[in-house]
Amino acid sequence: MFTLSRIERDLLSQLLRYHVSFVLVGSKAMQLLGMQRQAQDLNLLIDQREENLKKLVEAFSVPPEKTAAFMAQMARFGGTLNVPQQRPYLYRLFTIREGQNYDEIRQRAVPLQIGDEHLSFASVVDQAAMKIVLIREGQFELDRGNHAADVTRLLQDQLRRDVDDLDMLRKL
Repeated sequence: MFTLSRIERDLLSQLLRYHVSFVLVGSKAMQLLGMQRQAQDLNLLIDQREENLKKLVEAFSVPPEKTAAFMAQMARFGGTLNVPQQRPYLYRLFTIREGQNYDEIRQRAVPLQIGDEHLSFASVVDQAAMKIVLIREGQFELDRGNHAADVTRLLQDQLRRDVDDLDMLRKL
């Protein structure tokens, strides 16, 4: 079941208040896709363009002396910010990896409304692709549950829905 802690709700509200562009990814997004996942932190894919990162700096009230380092970290491919810096994390911010396109991921994202807040969470295909990239980079351990099976099941379910949609369109 999808739930957000008070801290997570406050974080999302703050990002939305400052119009920071992001997509919900990770275990929380997997829950929204119907997977039984234990989510201990909130993972967000952040648009790494400069104007968006400036909004992120404002939303987080990053001190001026740390702004340049923060911007450089989040502007690069595969940038990550863990809060706090050691596990267990409250939340993690990511930027796209080389070869990925934030606008395409955002376009495929699924809209979600929680109360008055309008969010987006990554599509099945993008969730699977992100997991595969992290596994290849060695940043994701397959022994923490059967994530390969999760990815396969997600893709199979999506394919079934796509086939059902095609069958319905053919009947029109």
